[in-house]
Amino acid sequence: MLPEEQIRQRLEAAYALAVARSRTSLSGYLDSVVIDSRPEPRRFSDAAYPWQVERHQKLGGPLEAVMGLRDPWVGPRCFWETMPRGYDKTTGIGRLSNWLLAFSRRPLEIVAASGDEEQAHLLKESMLRESQLNPWLGSRLKFGTKRVYGEETGSVLKVLTADAFSSFGLRPDVIVVDELTHWKKRDLWDALWSAYAKMVGTVVFVITNAGLLRTWQHDLLLAAQADTTTWKVYEAPGPPNKLPTWMRPEDEDAIRRMLPPASARRVLDNEWIDPAEAGGYLTRLDVRGASNLGSDLGLVYRDKGVVGGEYLLSIDYGPKRDRTPLGVMHQRPDGLVILDRLDVLEGRQWPTGEVPVAAVREWIEDMRTRFGPNPALVFDPHELLDVAQYYERHLPVYRYEARGGKMNYTMAEVLRSAVVNRQVAWYPGAGTILLPDGKPDTLEDELVSLVLRPMPYGYRFDHQATKHDDRAVVLGMGLVVIFHQLLPGRFGKVQSVEKPHPSKREVVPVLPGMQINRDKPFSFRGLYGLE
Repeated sequence: MLPEEQIRQRLEAAYALAVARSRTSLSGYLDSVVIDSRPEPRRFSDAAYPWQVERHQKLGGPLEAVMGLRDPWVGPRCFWETMPRGYDKTTGIGRLSNWLLAFSRRPLEIVAASGDEEQAHLLKESMLRESQLNPWLGSRLKFGTKRVYGEETGSVLKVLTADAFSSFGLRPDVIVVDELTHWKKRDLWDALWSAYAKMVGTVVFVITNAGLLRTWQHDLLLAAQADTTTWKVYEAPGPPNKLPTWMRPEDEDAIRRMLPPASARRVLDNEWIDPAEAGGYLTRLDVRGASNLGSDLGLVYRDKGVVGGEYLLSIDYGPKRDRTPLGVMHQRPDGLVILDRLDVLEGRQWPTGEVPVAAVREWIEDMRTRFGPNPALVFDPHELLDVAQYYERHLPVYRYEARGGKMNYTMAEVLRSAVVNRQVAWYPGAGTILLPDGKPDTLEDELVSLVLRPMPYGYRFDHQATKHDDRAVVLGMGLVVIFHQLLPGRFGKVQSVEKPHPSKREVVPVLPGMQINRDKPFSFRGLYGLE
């Protein structure tokens, strides 16, 4: 073991060398910066594949010019990369942004544009994580709510989101556009492109998943491909010529099994797909299989539970001009989840046109008398905060932010997996309501009508115009709580269930993916062999 003073001196020398190299060129920075690789952090140059090094280096000329590190750049200053998941897209943008902020020779204005707050948070999170792994870099950066500052350069990165953009004067030196195919509208893009046209030397970097054909994003790609003077366009090859990445094959396989086929081709194989393919979430055959399983098992609408049974109450509250579905569920010893009953309260049942919170509480109390005094409870606390606070003193309660961010993705994955693999069943006609024209509308009808919405964090399900998705949310929340053990000790832990049912078509694990500890402390001593 080296003496502490000698370790300190060596670390200081290593940091000084990293700073000196980063001040001269992008390649010097990439040879020095440590990234959040697995299983241990490593320098980018040690972890990267050759194509990843080339990807960054092609940006060196125009970026070094805008930073004042070299003569003005002659050549394309706009770059478009279409790449699948796992290709270091958002983290790569964050890595370049940290370098620009920390080592530019003149103050820069960088605009980082994302589709929504969720994606913007991912970008800032990746920048912060790498800055923490590199003390010589982190000491030169200051992170604010929607700004990141270069402490010594006077540079600033402004985070803008397409869903909250209002027009104002922009004078950016660098524009980075993250996951453009997930943007719902193009207002922010038009403002950024107008700002680019007014500025001399501005660099534009677009990186995104493949999207939908015949959309405004696809039109932009075609225009960029045609304008080789302004743009350099790169689209990563799909199978069988996919580039090697840091994502393990087994992790990609797990993600692929959880996605509808069209979405898997788009986000994993980098294929632009027809909008007609993108909307499908569950087929009639998928849903009918789960319905048939309920019929084969003789399931009926239940008035009461069995003695000693563990039941879950799931609620999606909709007060105004909406509905409030309320479900009761339990899990059998073999892992199959049973939807015992699905009630729907509608605002039109009350003179005010709203579902009263008191009616929800009355239903919960009624279910406590029918299905045991201590059922578990899951719901989105929005509009029901008082109810959540009250029942948390009496029952196991899980507050589920069903409408926000990655929890939407989790719910969409688990719901689809459970239905496709016959891991959930319900009684015939579950959740039936009468439409204004007098026609019955069931849970099965709603599940079939769901559409898939690509999001920066993956995807979520949504409803078509004039339709609803609230009964699906009730079912999905309950499945996530049960399968993901969000209320430990309440339900048997079964991660994959084989159902001997003739209509089953595929096997999808309920809990796929990587287990990553992003909070593990990192030490430069180990990296430089000083421990």
